[in-house]
Amino acid sequence: MSGRNITEFPNIHRLFRELNKEEFWDLLDGVDLEWADDLGSDTEGACTVDTSTRTISIQLNKRALQSKTTDKVAEVLARQMIHAYLHSTHAFDAGRTDGPSFQKHWKRLLDLYNNHNPGQLNASKRLYFKPAISTIC
Repeated sequence: MSGRNITEFPNIHRLFRELNKEEFWDLLDGVDLEWADDLGSDTEGACTVDTSTRTISIQLNKRALQSKTTDKVAEVLARQMIHAYLHSTHAFDAGRTDGPSFQKHWKRLLDLYNNHNPGQLNASKRLYFKPAISTIC
């Protein structure tokens, strides 16, 4: 399924659980995740924080991602999970959504792929860290 256009949306909750366990040390268990239809045509995903409840939510844009590959959906999810992680640990860079803290974690995820033989990685890592995802955002 990896690399093909989506005919059926991937189970983003399963992908989230795997990434949370393997790459975010289960620190994102309380994050809400859902498909959304109303993020706008240019937004693939969003991470928001309700400051009154400290609830963190990730939304993936169903319309924008419906014609993308499963790997692209996983990439967008991973990016939003980094944002959620930075908010949950209070490590985000004020006023800079993809600032140095974000870049550090994005590079960490890319390095996991680049420093391993893809044949030795488990299925979830092969899905998330394709060679095409090779640049810092």
